[in-house]
Amino acid sequence: MQYAQGSEKVVLTTSPYMPVSQPLSLNEDPEIRRTRKVLLIIVGVCLGLAVLGVVSSIVGSEAPSNTQYSTRGAQSGQSLISVIFLSFGCLVAYRYSPTGLKVFAWLNVVGLVILGIGVIVCIFFGFVSLTVVASAANDRGQGIQVGVSIMVLLFVTIILIAAFILQIVIMKLAFKLARLIEAKKSLPHQQI
Repeated sequence: MQYAQGSEKVVLTTSPYMPVSQPLSLNEDPEIRRTRKVLLIIVGVCLGLAVLGVVSSIVGSEAPSNTQYSTRGAQSGQSLISVIFLSFGCLVAYRYSPTGLKVFAWLNVVGLVILGIGVIVCIFFGFVSLTVVASAANDRGQGIQVGVSIMVLLFVTIILIAAFILQIVIMKLAFKLARLIEAKKSLPHQQI
């Protein structure tokens, strides 16, 4: 700031020595980095498990069954879809793409709805089959089958609920990261 002697006017000038506060870039913001890192770790672990699923479904031996159709193709296809989906999630998180993160999160919402329906159907048919097995076991005296059936149903239900919770965490992190990135990108435009 300079004061002109002959007049009552104040002249504002910028000096090259005055520091101008610049906002942090996306990869320097600690909250964005932390959220992105957690999201990439979770999605990366899920991606690794999906790749193992693809390999095991392609290479693994199939248990003999009385049906003429193979379930290997369905398992491989499901695993490949998971690999593609999780790779997309890693890519958009790595590139700080808010639109891609929103698409990834909304696809997770669709997956949550499908998984929720699957859990409900699994529990319903599990209990129906347990009542059938229990009534048949009472007639034949085979209580061990009922216990094994209950343990299998409980194990499958726990796995599905864990997958449900993991998908909720991934969805929340993806929405949060997209929101943080959009807020960070719009911040310099508001300051000008």
